[in-house]
Amino acid sequence: MSRRLGDPAERDGKLKVPHEIRVLAVVPGRHSWARGHWRREQMESLKSLGVHVRHLIAEERRNPHALMQFANRLRTLSRIHEVDVAHVHWGSSLGLTAALVSPVPVVISFCGSDLLGAYNPKGRRTLRGRLTSLLSQVGAIRAKATVAKSAALRDALWPRSRSRCLVIPNGVDLE
Repeated sequence: MSRRLGDPAERDGKLKVPHEIRVLAVVPGRHSWARGHWRREQMESLKSLGVHVRHLIAEERRNPHALMQFANRLRTLSRIHEVDVAHVHWGSSLGLTAALVSPVPVVISFCGSDLLGAYNPKGRRTLRGRLTSLLSQVGAIRAKATVAKSAALRDALWPRSRSRCLVIPNGVDLE
């Protein structure tokens, strides 16, 4: 069964979803899901709009065998639950793998170090940080769309994928 994503419409000051949309939210590891309350809040806000959200937790993203298992689970769950889009909450190998194998469009939310890389105490990007950034950039090219937490993070994307990036800040609410 093939469905097309519709454009949300605003009625009576509330965002309405034109038809049932199913999202597979992909998150790295159980521990990061527990710490990332903002991820849960994002998914809850989608649910309040009538979007059906299922979760896929990728336990390990550094082991090639585990990434192959993740790829199989992503494909299987996408088909079984007839999801419209996979929303990956981390770039690097997880975002790239999803963008390469998903049978549905992929949106990658970049969180910071997945796109910018990790730095050592001397302020230099580590080898692992450079690899993480490269994997994220290639994943962004393959993804249907991306989300960045700031304009600076969006601007770190290569020009080819920057135009498909939406800036949605989240973090501390100062109000």
